[in-house]
Amino acid sequence: MNGWRAAVLVLIASAVIAPVVHGELITVTDDAYIRMESPSANHGAAQLMQVRNRYGHPSHDDSFEYESLVQFQLSDIPYGATVESATLYVHYFNYSGTNPAGRDLTCHRATGPWTEMAVTWTTQPSFSPTPTSAATVPETLNAWLAFDVTPDLQALADPYGNYGWVIRDTTRWGDVSIPTTSLRTQEYHPDFAPYLDVEFSDDPEFAIAIDIDDSFPRWEDWDWGLANGDITADNPSPFVGEAVTITASISNYALCQARSAHGWFSPLGRSRWGEWDFSTSRADTVDIAFRCRDNWDVDWRVELDGLHLSTLTAPSLGDTNLWNIVTIRDVPIAAGQHRVFLGTYQMDYDPDFFVDWIEIGDTHIEAETFDRTGGNDPDGDKRGLTIEPRACDPPDSSRITVQLWEGDPYGTGTMVLEEFVGPTNTVADIGDHYPENYLTAHYIPSNGSADITHHWTPTGTDTQEFYIVVDPDSLLEEINETNNVAMFKIAGRLPEYSISQWYPNPAGSELEHGDPGSPFEQGAITQLTYTIPDDVEVELVLYNVRGEIVRTLVSGPKDAGSHTVFWNGRSGSGERAASGVYFIRFAAGDYEATRKLVVVR
Repeated sequence: MNGWRAAVLVLIASAVIAPVVHGELITVTDDAYIRMESPSANHGAAQLMQVRNRYGHPSHDDSFEYESLVQFQLSDIPYGATVESATLYVHYFNYSGTNPAGRDLTCHRATGPWTEMAVTWTTQPSFSPTPTSAATVPETLNAWLAFDVTPDLQALADPYGNYGWVIRDTTRWGDVSIPTTSLRTQEYHPDFAPYLDVEFSDDPEFAIAIDIDDSFPRWEDWDWGLANGDITADNPSPFVGEAVTITASISNYALCQARSAHGWFSPLGRSRWGEWDFSTSRADTVDIAFRCRDNWDVDWRVELDGLHLSTLTAPSLGDTNLWNIVTIRDVPIAAGQHRVFLGTYQMDYDPDFFVDWIEIGDTHIEAETFDRTGGNDPDGDKRGLTIEPRACDPPDSSRITVQLWEGDPYGTGTMVLEEFVGPTNTVADIGDHYPENYLTAHYIPSNGSADITHHWTPTGTDTQEFYIVVDPDSLLEEINETNNVAMFKIAGRLPEYSISQWYPNPAGSELEHGDPGSPFEQGAITQLTYTIPDDVEVELVLYNVRGEIVRTLVSGPKDAGSHTVFWNGRSGSGERAASGVYFIRFAAGDYEATRKLVVVR
C-alpha cells in the first residue's frame, strides 16, 4: 500500500512540476557588417555579411577585420519565462580568399545599442570580449551555422533586453589571402535571413483587471480658468503714486486636454504608442495600469524590458465619457532600470484610440510627460508619437485669449490688456492628410498654468476692481464655463508721517555700494528712510552731542511718499566726522522726530 501511494505521489508530483516547453522562431530585425579598413562606411543595406580576421601577412597592417552584427526583437518571449535553449542561425553561402572551412567563428553578446542603417566600424556597439559560443565553418557551402546563445537570453534581466550579437573570426591568420566567410542577410531573402530558435517554459500568467472609469472628462475636453484667489499683487496695499504689479495665474484644471497622436505602422505588426522608463532600488512586485479609450475593441500589447508581458482586448466604449482602466497585477521586477512598452495591433494610420496616463507601481505619468519613442515608419519626421493640443476650427479658436479689465467688463469697465497665454505649439493636420496645414496654437498643459502681469499705479484711495476674463468670446468648448471670470480688488493708500532708524547703526565703514543701481550711494556709511503723506517742506539736520549742526541732509519741499537719505560720514564743510554720538532731527509739517546715531571709526 505504501509503495502504491508513493508511486501515485511521484506521478502527481511529476505532472505538477513538469514545465510546458514552448518554441519560437524569431526573425532578425537588424543585420549588417562593418569593415576595419573603411571605418565610416555602413553596409546595412547589403545582401551579405562578412567575417574576417584582422591579421594579414606580417608585412601588412592589422586592419583587415570584418565583423557581422545581428539583432532581434525578443518581445515574443514572455516576461518571466525561463529560456531553456536558444540557438542563433546564420546562413553560410560563399567565401573569398582562402577557404575558411574548419575555422571557428565566435559569437559575442552586444552590450550597447546599434541600428542596421547607421552602424559603422567607428560607431560599433560595445560587446563582451568573452565569446558566448563558437561555430565551425563547414566544408560545404549553403549551410547553416549554429551558435548556442542560451546563456545570453537567460540573462535578460539586463535593462531593455538584448542588443544582439557580434560574429567574429579571432584566430590569427598572418598571411596573404585571408579567409573571408560570407553570410546571407534579410535583404537577400527572408528564407535565408538570420533567426533565433528559442525554447522557453513556464510562461507566467498575470492577473488582468479592466474597469470602467468616468471620473475624468473626455480626451478632447479642457478647462482653462481661474478663481478669485488666482489673482495677486506684489504689494496688496500700495501708496498712492506707487506702482504695483498684478499677476493672474490661469490654470488648466482638466486632466486630459491634449490629444495623443496616433502611432505609425510598424513592420512588427502593431501601431506603436510609446515607451516609458522607470527605476527601482530593490526587487519588488508592482501593478502596471493605464487609462485608455477607443471606439471599437482594440488589442493592446504590453512589454516589459523588451519581453512580452501581456496581450489584452479593451472593450469598445463608443462615443461616451467612459474610459477603461487596465491593470496588470503582481508583476515581479528586479532592482534597476526598466522600460515599459505600450502599443496596439491596429494596422491603421489614424486609429481612434487614446491613452490618458500610465501607472507603474507608485509612479503616475500623465500623457503630456510621456517619453514617446519608437515607431518604424520610413518617414523619419513622423516616427514615434507627438502631443497635440486639440486644434479647433477656425484655427484662431485654438488660442487661449485672456483679457484684463479695469472695472466690470459687462458694464462700464475698460479693457487694458488682451493677450494669448501658455506655451506655443505647432499643430499639424490631425490626419496628416495635408502636411502643409500647420498652425501655431497657445495652450496650457494639463495641470499646468500660465501667468499674465499688469503694472498699475493708484492715483487715489478709491478701490479699483480688476477683472480677468479667459476665452472672452467663448470660442472654446470647455467642461466648466463658470470659472472663466475672476475679480480682484485693490486700493491706494496715503502714507503717514514716519522715519526709520539709521542703518547700519553703529556706522563707520563705507557701505558696499556694488554695481550701478545698488541701493547705497557711493561713499555712504549709513542711511534712513522717511515717509510723508503730502507734498510738504522737509528738514533733516544732523547734530553732535553738543547741539552743534554737523550737516543739513534735507531742506526743502518734497513729494508725498517714501524717500531714502544717505550720509557719507562728513560734515557740511567736507570734514570727516569723528567717532561719537550724533542725532538727526526730522521736521515735516507739524511732525517732528529724532533718531540717534553712533559713529565708530
